[in-house]
Amino acid sequence: MISEGPVNIIEQPQVPLWAKLLILAALCALGFWLGWYTAALAFVIVFGLVTNVGVAYEAATFAGGASTSDFNYHDSGTGTTAAAVTDTALQTPTGNSRVAGTQSTPGSTNVYQTVATLSYTSSFAITEWGLFSASTSGTLWDHRVFSAYNVVSGNSIQFTYQVTFPSGGS
Repeated sequence: MISEGPVNIIEQPQVPLWAKLLILAALCALGFWLGWYTAALAFVIVFGLVTNVGVAYEAATFAGGASTSDFNYHDSGTGTTAAAVTDTALQTPTGNSRVAGTQSTPGSTNVYQTVATLSYTSSFAITEWGLFSASTSGTLWDHRVFSAYNVVSGNSIQFTYQVTFPSGGS
């Protein structure tokens, strides 16, 4: 473990009120068709800082495609360009295998959490992290770029990703 400790990646939506109201109206209509639980889940996903391909993947899930629980594979890299919603992969992956996290709903049934420890066999300045739907290829759900965590062979970093799905809107 490096001395800085675990890196916590937590969704903190920052959306203007007009956008919330517009999406809420659309989700209310969707809620009557799909059921209120589905509408509440979609509401949070829309407000999360996620990629375009991640949102498209989630829409397919509601249509009977893949599973939301697929977003459990952590990867890291050394890219330094700011993350964008158009990202589909890490900028510069380390080349290590992605690690499946331990999934849970800590303290609440409306919180999804996945925790994974990534180990390194070479020296890197880790500056980016991503959550994917598969151990190879797959869809990038969330991509973060941050200040460097320097690691050497034998070091590891524990990444915690957590998102809350509130009900009732805001």
